[in-house]
Amino acid sequence: MVLSPYAVQSRENDELKSQEASLVDTARRIAKDRQGRFAVHIHLSDLRPHPRREQFIRIATRTFDHLVTRMDAQVFLLGNLDIMLVTKNTRMADIDESVYKLRALFHEDPIAFADPVSGEDRFCTWYNLLQEYEIWLRIVAELASEERNPRKARARKANQPAELEGMDPDRLAKVDLALQKLNIAGIIRKQAAVDIAMVQGSARIMFEEYTVSVMDLQRTVAPEVNLLSDRWLFQHLSLTLDRRMLSVMSRIPLTSEGMSLNLNIPTVLSDEFQVFCDRLQDNGGARVLVELQPIDIFADLAEYTRARKVIRDAGFTVIVDGINHLALQFIDPGELEPDIVKIIWSNEVKDLLIGDRAEEFALLLDRVGRERVLLSRCDSEHAVRWGIDLGLTKFQGRYIDAMLGATTMAACEKSQMCTLQQCVTRRSAIGGSLPRECPNPPMLNAVREITAPKLMRPKRTEG
Repeated sequence: MVLSPYAVQSRENDELKSQEASLVDTARRIAKDRQGRFAVHIHLSDLRPHPRREQFIRIATRTFDHLVTRMDAQVFLLGNLDIMLVTKNTRMADIDESVYKLRALFHEDPIAFADPVSGEDRFCTWYNLLQEYEIWLRIVAELASEERNPRKARARKANQPAELEGMDPDRLAKVDLALQKLNIAGIIRKQAAVDIAMVQGSARIMFEEYTVSVMDLQRTVAPEVNLLSDRWLFQHLSLTLDRRMLSVMSRIPLTSEGMSLNLNIPTVLSDEFQVFCDRLQDNGGARVLVELQPIDIFADLAEYTRARKVIRDAGFTVIVDGINHLALQFIDPGELEPDIVKIIWSNEVKDLLIGDRAEEFALLLDRVGRERVLLSRCDSEHAVRWGIDLGLTKFQGRYIDAMLGATTMAACEKSQMCTLQQCVTRRSAIGGSLPRECPNPPMLNAVREITAPKLMRPKRTEG
């Protein structure tokens, strides 16, 4: 018998609805058997429409097959396309590995990875059912209720927080005043960059970049205002952030690899920068790298030239940051004579190797010097391997964060108490409550080296 498309769709809907019912039954059944159980809620319904294609959803559900077949785990694909994984006595590292594959599958979506500075993770939520069963049970009940009554789901979406107010000069003045009184150490985050050429077969941290979490800053000083809504007003605010950052970073203990600071050119040419340099010398000195943005550089090339000299006279390293695929088509970053050029990884950058542009891009890399290029925003192993294939050795991004976190957990005797995302987020903080949440603080920043992808071209298959 041939079913009509409508009958097939109806059957699929019934199957999805039965998933909610099965999840509710499972939740009730395990109420008195919660020891060793975890649940992971994958929020695929919050992805943009494009990545939620049917074939991607099917691949996503199969990602957990090995946990279902080898361990006591159940996977539920819900009517809103969310996935709920319920496990018992399953190693968190095994779950983490599967979740990371999902993040990589949907890597082009903004929520696929936790925010690198605030740690907010909108892609998945973990529940320790021994401690958080009641919270999880309410979520399960809500999901089942929404499936029976789509209006509830629409109402929940409609009840999201109201749109933030835009930035204006009056609000800027208030934020600026609040920022001057704020201890910003708690909202500074760091992210490592690695060089796989330093030690054969491994990648060592070459520096750590320190930035202010704008999201945490907004929550702290102006929760009702979108600090990024006006580009030029935020530029003014960033000068205040620079001054506060210099004050803090001149006093905190630093690692031997050194620190990188993303600064405005006017800051580099200011008295505050000279005070920062003097304080570092008084404290025994430290390796410092200063990152400058193209929009700042090309606003006044003469000022950039002055700033570059100031940075080098202080014994620091100059980085031109934020070179994306569009910039690569119009400028030659090598002509700016930096020590390091950061090229932002994206699918569009990958496309520069296709067709007539491939030779031109290769020549550009040769002019800059491939040993001076750092590929940033590497969110997957694919990005790193693409860079290695081009002869690059310096990398930064969420994939590197995850590798450092995984290596830390592998060496930590208390790793069973944490998820990979928790470890990565705590490693990124320099103050505040996040590092104190680590059950083994001495281990948090102990790892300075990771196993590097093999320095060889990946095998290619025909067809």
